[in-house]
Amino acid sequence: MRVFKATYILLLFIIITSCTREEQIIADITIENVIFGINDIPVYSSNVEKKKQKTSAQYLSTSYSDLYQSTISSNDLVNLSAILRASGDKIMMSELIINNFLNDQVVQGFLPTQAEMNNDLDNFIKNTYLRFYLREPSELEKYQLKNLIQQDTEITPEMIYLAFASSNEYWFY
Repeated sequence: MRVFKATYILLLFIIITSCTREEQIIADITIENVIFGINDIPVYSSNVEKKKQKTSAQYLSTSYSDLYQSTISSNDLVNLSAILRASGDKIMMSELIINNFLNDQVVQGFLPTQAEMNNDLDNFIKNTYLRFYLREPSELEKYQLKNLIQQDTEITPEMIYLAFASSNEYWFY
């Protein structure tokens, strides 16, 4: 009887101590959109906090909502996920899908124009980082991207959005 009781206590102790709680990322800054009543979005302080890789469906759903400003239909998500998973080169296929999204007239309506981007580069860079990476850019990132856009006048907002949506950091949350 004592052996049974000791085994029971040991088993109970193992069960209690083996349970772990997943860390919840609590951000200091949130984006609030009062006009549309959208929920607050946590903002990361740096890309180091992003440790989990998105699945194909998460990546497609996120990129669609970032570009179209709406959710993707389940049928489209299933079809695009199957295409992405079936491809041998996920990076190339994701770039093709994002490029297709960017060429859609609906998305073109949400993109800033070349003139809007060049007139307020600081705001464009900040909004792009928040839209795609859910974080503020560092001073070095701001400087480098601003310098790149100013030096090459052929760079368009579509190119910047394609680069952000197909980057390694965008695949993580």
